[in-house]
Amino acid sequence: MEEQNRTILSAFDIRKFKMKCNAPGCDKNPDFETVLFQRSSRKSRKNLASLYVCKEHVKNVQCLADMLRASNPKLITDFQKIEINKGR
Repeated sequence: MEEQNRTILSAFDIRKFKMKCNAPGCDKNPDFETVLFQRSSRKSRKNLASLYVCKEHVKNVQCLADMLRASNPKLITDFQKIEINKGR
């Protein structure tokens, strides 16, 4: 699990929280909240991280989920994409 956290932290800048896109070097407002999670064979879901990204960087979250899935095939790693209300 610690290795997964390091992978997520190296790929995204979560210090921006949900105010700006979490992709490194991007200052756009986020369009999506993405939740990376894992499911075990018992179907229990464990959230790994919530990332806030713009439209251009949402595909990076998919790539990260694919990479985490490949590193541990016993767990199902995926992400959920939630559009952020622009009226905030």
